[in-house]
Amino acid sequence: MVYPLYVVPLTGAHALRTEQAQRAFANLTDHQRGELRRDVAGMLARIMRDCDDPVVRADAHEVLVQLRIVAA
Repeated sequence: MVYPLYVVPLTGAHALRTEQAQRAFANLTDHQRGELRRDVAGMLARIMRDCDDPVVRADAHEVLVQLRIVAA
């Protein structure tokens, strides 16, 4: 079967504000929420370590600060 594919410009921030995303996060268990937090923290740490773009590294650091994983 062939299904149409629609490409819509959407930032991560906008995607997280959708009703579907909010329901998905609301339904996470404490364990799942903790795993997600660890995964995100690890990904951001790798970005800070490996990315050549200082703006992207600064953004990753800012999110880690907002998550209170690192100090400002």
